Amino acid sequence: MMFLDLVSELEKKHDIFDKHCYDNRQVYSLESIADLQQAQQPKSDVVYFTYDLSTLHNRKLPRNLIFCGESSFISEQLIPNTIQMPEKEMSIFLEDAEELLHSNYKLQDIYIQMLNAVMRGKGIGAMLENVGNALNTSIAIIDMSGKVISNSIPFQVDEPVWQESIKNGYCPPLFIEHIKDVKSQHGEEGGNGPFLRHCIDNHLFYLSNRIILQGELYGYIFMIQGERAFDPLCYSVLPLITQITTDLILKEHGCGTQPGRDGFYDRPAQRDSLGADSGAHQRRADTVSEANVPSSGEASLFFYGEPCAEQIVPTVSRNF
Repeated sequence: MMFLDLVSELEKKHDIFDKHCYDNRQVYSLESIADLQQAQQPKSDVVYFTYDLSTLHNRKLPRNLIFCGESSFISEQLIPNTIQMPEKEMSIFLEDAEELLHSNYKLQDIYIQMLNAVMRGKGIGAMLENVGNALNTSIAIIDMSGKVISNSIPFQVDEPVWQESIKNGYCPPLFIEHIKDVKSQHGEEGGNGPFLRHCIDNHLFYLSNRIILQGELYGYIFMIQGERAFDPLCYSVLPLITQITTDLILKEHGCGTQPGRDGFYDRPAQRDSLGADSGAHQRRADTVSEANVPSSGEASLFFYGEPCAEQIVPTVSRNF
């Protein structure tokens, strides 16, 4: 997370007394400056904090500091990135800063796992499994015919109808009717989501994102669970899953791939229907380490190969 992004997020909840940023940089964690030995060099990617500026005397100074108290001796030459807070608000401010940094670090880790799963040829199923385990939720990709294109394993929804339907590779009929009802009530809402909904018939909550291919609604990606409170990172990760899924569908159907026995529609329902050629992706795996991992929910994905002159989007029968 960039230092300025951290400041901007914290300003949404707190009144910051003063702030300066002369060296905007990636920061990953929060630590007390008092925990460092005086001769120890502070890390440039850590935000340090202190309640007492006298702890800075006779020690190497950090690049990033949150503090309370008089700041007359602090200048950008000494400490380029600073946040000054009233002492009475310091404690809760530090808690929120630590939570933001932790969440952002976790998001970057999930994103790297997602890229590795796809670019090393493990397929969408492996990606969904990693994300589902990291965020403690269940994920299903379903096309407009109601077919389950791929899902996280294990699928943690205990509801018997969902368990049986996932096993058979199709969305539960009650849930299809629920989606139809939602569409009739709300229409095509602006944006692609994520949208939080409650399916009363199945006693489940879900986040959904639409898969749009060349302007047409192809299907949905659902995060499903029994509790309303989703991990906040779900709202950032779900659009990433949608983007990767969309890119892979277009890649398989628009770039000359010939679906055969292991093609997009001919695979058994329980197999990952968006798996990629492992040899091709293995040759590209080394590029992951060179990619700039995003520090927020926005991301750019790069799939290397010949550009498509024409992208052919598959047509599916519509049950939604």
